[in-house]
Amino acid sequence: MPGVAVSANLKFTNHWIGIYDPGGRKLIPSRRAVASLQPMPANAGSLAGVIVPADASTLAPLYARAVVEDERRWGPASTKVARAESDFGLFLLGLGKSAEAEAPLGRALSIDAHNADLSIDDDRESLALAFQGQGKREEAAHLFRQAAAGNSPRVAARAYAKLGEIDPQHAELYYRDAATAEVKASGPNEPRLAVLLREEALALRARKHDAEAEPLLRRALAIQKAASKPDPRVTIEVLNTLGNLLEGQRRLDEAEKLEREALVLSEEKMGPESTQLAVTCTNLADVLWNQKNLREAGLLYRRAIAIDASLFGPERPETAADLANLGMLMKDAGQSASGDALLRNALAIYERTLGAGSDQARFVKEQLGK
Repeated sequence: MPGVAVSANLKFTNHWIGIYDPGGRKLIPSRRAVASLQPMPANAGSLAGVIVPADASTLAPLYARAVVEDERRWGPASTKVARAESDFGLFLLGLGKSAEAEAPLGRALSIDAHNADLSIDDDRESLALAFQGQGKREEAAHLFRQAAAGNSPRVAARAYAKLGEIDPQHAELYYRDAATAEVKASGPNEPRLAVLLREEALALRARKHDAEAEPLLRRALAIQKAASKPDPRVTIEVLNTLGNLLEGQRRLDEAEKLEREALVLSEEKMGPESTQLAVTCTNLADVLWNQKNLREAGLLYRRAIAIDASLFGPERPETAADLANLGMLMKDAGQSASGDALLRNALAIYERTLGAGSDQARFVKEQLGK
């Protein structure tokens, strides 16, 4: 039964039986096996009118009541009211209700600005997240910039990272600033820094600056390996990114070593069915294919197909990508008929899900024409 921190002031244990995302904050079972299965809404209930206990949105009236009670007791301009409004907004934001979260988060910001409260940087970040969730990019970017320029290095690190998401053309610079702020907030060995270094490296790779990206990835990997309790997902992502970079530079032996390390870690920490394991299988297969080890590469592509079909479904683009990889490998191995069959299957999935004119569909058509 997972313990859940809904906000800084409310923590409890969820007694609803289900499969949960260990890194999540929502009180609903995760949807890992059946992509179309949605949690039952609170107002659906049973025929007897029983409210589904797994729906955290049933707690919303408690937050709203806390705001009203604090306003009555302390006055509408009180910092206590600002915290209650902030808690309410963050709760709604955690449920994915960005539009509903905007009003209480905006009121919290207004109160704290009036009182010159130190929480204003957090308020700006939270309201920016609500804007971002609604697709209001300009409003979100404006508040993220204000939060980044505030007095909290930790908030600045998060705000710069969000600016990197919103503005990919300048992502490299934003993630660099985020890393600088994170070092100021937590020191040079904080695992959160490893995440930011990887994001900066990805931005550099997007501009084909692999030589600059490599030392960032190695630094991120060193931080993860030195951490007392590293997040295995971050370590796997860094290993995969660095392995892919080295593969592109034809440093295949080193790339293979990193990808095999990621494979072992994915199996041990993430289990037999995870997106991390599927990605690692694909990356290692790519390296082995370049090394002309077609048999083991094929087995890994088949494993990725099985995992993605289980996680996303057999008719999803993620599975189609695995099918296309295996199809191209089989054609390279001289099994053209089997390879073309797999490519046609992938093409049909892409056309149904992404459209006949999608980049993925066009790429598979090119492979079929070879």
